[in-house]
Amino acid sequence: LRCSMAGTMPFEDGEFATQIVGPLSKMVGEALLPDVVLIICKPFQGQHIMRAYGFDNGEHIHGIAGGSTCEMVSSYVVKTGKPTFTLGDTGGNAGLSFEPDDLLLAFPYVKLETAVRNLPRICRTSSMHRHTIVREK
Repeated sequence: LRCSMAGTMPFEDGEFATQIVGPLSKMVGEALLPDVVLIICKPFQGQHIMRAYGFDNGEHIHGIAGGSTCEMVSSYVVKTGKPTFTLGDTGGNAGLSFEPDDLLLAFPYVKLETAVRNLPRICRTSSMHRHTIVREK
Protein backbone atom coordinates (compact mmCIF):
# COMPACT_ATOMS: atom_id res chain seq x y z
CA LEU A 1 0.00 0.00 0.00
CA ARG A 2 2.80 2.41 0.84
CA CYS A 3 4.40 2.01 -2.62
CA SER A 4 1.03 2.43 -4.32
CA MET A 5 0.29 5.59 -2.36
CA ALA A 6 3.74 7.03 -3.08
CA GLY A 7 3.12 6.59 -6.79
CA THR A 8 -0.33 8.16 -6.76
CA MET A 9 -0.06 10.83 -4.07
CA PRO A 10 2.63 13.16 -5.39
CA PHE A 11 2.27 15.67 -2.56
CA GLU A 12 4.73 16.50 0.18
CA ASP A 13 3.56 16.31 3.80
CA GLY A 14 1.39 19.34 4.55
CA GLU A 15 1.02 20.36 0.90
CA PHE A 16 -2.49 18.89 0.56
CA ALA A 17 -4.92 18.80 3.47
CA THR A 18 -8.41 17.82 2.37
CA GLN A 19 -10.76 17.16 -0.50
CA ILE A 20 -14.36 18.38 -0.82
CA VAL A 21 -16.55 16.34 -3.16
CA GLY A 22 -20.00 17.43 -4.31
CA PRO A 23 -22.20 18.16 -7.31
CA LEU A 24 -20.78 20.82 -9.63
CA SER A 25 -23.99 22.84 -9.27
CA LYS A 26 -23.30 23.20 -5.53
CA MET A 27 -19.71 24.41 -6.00
CA VAL A 28 -20.41 28.14 -6.17
CA GLY A 29 -18.52 31.11 -4.85
CA GLU A 30 -14.80 31.72 -4.63
CA ALA A 31 -14.36 29.42 -1.62
CA LEU A 32 -15.88 26.41 -3.39
CA LEU A 33 -14.51 26.90 -6.90
CA PRO A 34 -13.50 23.34 -7.85
CA ASP A 35 -10.00 22.28 -8.81
CA VAL A 36 -11.17 19.02 -10.41
CA VAL A 37 -14.39 18.00 -12.17
CA LEU A 38 -15.18 14.27 -12.26
CA ILE A 39 -17.36 13.00 -15.11
CA ILE A 40 -18.80 9.48 -15.04
CA CYS A 41 -19.62 8.44 -18.59
CA LYS A 42 -19.61 5.66 -21.14
CA PRO A 43 -16.42 5.13 -23.20
CA PHE A 44 -18.05 6.54 -26.34
CA GLN A 45 -19.00 9.74 -24.48
CA GLY A 46 -15.56 9.98 -22.90
CA GLN A 47 -13.95 9.57 -26.30
CA HIS A 48 -15.84 12.61 -27.57
CA ILE A 49 -15.06 14.74 -24.52
CA MET A 50 -11.35 13.89 -24.64
CA ARG A 51 -11.16 14.42 -28.40
CA ALA A 52 -12.90 17.78 -28.03
CA TYR A 53 -10.37 18.79 -25.38
CA GLY A 54 -7.39 18.10 -27.64
CA PHE A 55 -9.02 19.28 -30.87
CA ASP A 56 -7.23 22.65 -31.03
CA ASN A 57 -3.95 21.92 -29.29
CA GLY A 58 -3.39 18.24 -30.13
CA GLU A 59 -2.81 17.39 -26.46
CA HIS A 60 -3.24 13.72 -25.60
CA ILE A 61 -4.91 12.58 -22.40
CA HIS A 62 -3.21 9.75 -20.55
CA GLY A 63 -5.16 7.29 -18.41
CA ILE A 64 -4.29 6.04 -14.94
CA ALA A 65 -4.89 2.60 -13.42
CA GLY A 66 -3.60 0.33 -10.72
CA GLY A 67 -4.25 2.17 -7.48
CA SER A 68 -7.02 3.86 -5.57
CA THR A 69 -9.29 6.04 -7.71
CA CYS A 70 -9.66 8.66 -4.97
CA GLU A 71 -5.90 9.07 -4.66
CA MET A 72 -4.87 8.63 -8.27
CA VAL A 73 -7.27 10.76 -10.20
CA SER A 74 -7.71 13.95 -8.23
CA SER A 75 -4.09 14.15 -7.08
CA TYR A 76 -2.80 13.68 -10.63
CA VAL A 77 -5.06 16.43 -11.99
CA VAL A 78 -4.27 18.87 -9.17
CA LYS A 79 -0.51 18.27 -9.37
CA THR A 80 -0.11 18.24 -13.18
CA GLY A 81 -2.96 20.49 -14.29
CA LYS A 82 -3.83 17.89 -16.94
CA PRO A 83 -7.00 15.84 -17.46
CA THR A 84 -6.94 12.07 -17.11
CA PHE A 85 -9.27 9.07 -17.16
CA THR A 86 -9.51 5.76 -15.33
CA LEU A 87 -11.53 2.58 -15.22
CA GLY A 88 -11.52 2.98 -11.44
CA ASP A 89 -10.92 0.42 -8.73
CA THR A 90 -13.13 -2.05 -6.90
CA GLY A 91 -13.89 0.11 -3.85
CA GLY A 92 -14.22 3.37 -5.73
CA ASN A 93 -16.46 1.86 -8.39
CA ALA A 94 -18.80 0.47 -5.73
CA GLY A 95 -18.84 3.76 -3.81
CA LEU A 96 -19.54 5.79 -6.95
CA SER A 97 -22.17 3.28 -8.15
CA PHE A 98 -20.25 2.67 -11.37
CA GLU A 99 -21.79 0.45 -14.00
CA PRO A 100 -19.40 -2.21 -15.38
CA ASP A 101 -18.95 -0.19 -18.59
CA ASP A 102 -18.45 3.25 -16.99
CA LEU A 103 -15.37 5.40 -17.32
CA LEU A 104 -14.26 8.25 -15.04
CA LEU A 105 -12.86 11.41 -16.61
CA ALA A 106 -11.16 13.99 -14.41
CA PHE A 107 -10.59 17.51 -15.69
CA PRO A 108 -9.04 20.59 -14.17
CA TYR A 109 -12.04 22.90 -13.78
CA VAL A 110 -10.28 25.68 -15.71
CA LYS A 111 -9.68 23.38 -18.73
CA LEU A 112 -13.11 21.79 -18.98
CA GLU A 113 -14.43 24.79 -20.90
CA THR A 114 -12.11 23.90 -23.80
CA ALA A 115 -13.74 20.48 -24.18
CA VAL A 116 -17.27 21.86 -23.83
CA ARG A 117 -16.61 24.60 -26.40
CA ASN A 118 -15.23 22.09 -28.94
CA LEU A 119 -17.89 19.38 -28.55
CA PRO A 120 -20.13 20.76 -31.33
CA ARG A 121 -17.11 20.84 -33.63
CA ILE A 122 -16.31 17.14 -33.28
CA CYS A 123 -19.76 15.60 -32.67
CA ARG A 124 -20.85 15.13 -36.22
CA THR A 125 -21.40 12.15 -38.46
CA SER A 126 -18.13 10.83 -39.81
CA SER A 127 -17.70 10.09 -43.50
CA MET A 128 -15.07 7.45 -42.67
CA HIS A 129 -15.84 3.85 -43.58
CA ARG A 130 -16.63 1.86 -40.46
CA HIS A 131 -14.44 -1.22 -40.20
CA THR A 132 -15.39 -4.34 -38.30
CA ILE A 133 -12.64 -5.15 -35.82
CA VAL A 134 -14.05 -8.38 -34.40
CA ARG A 135 -16.33 -10.80 -36.18
CA GLU A 136 -18.87 -12.65 -34.11
CA LYS A 137 -19.67 -16.19 -35.16
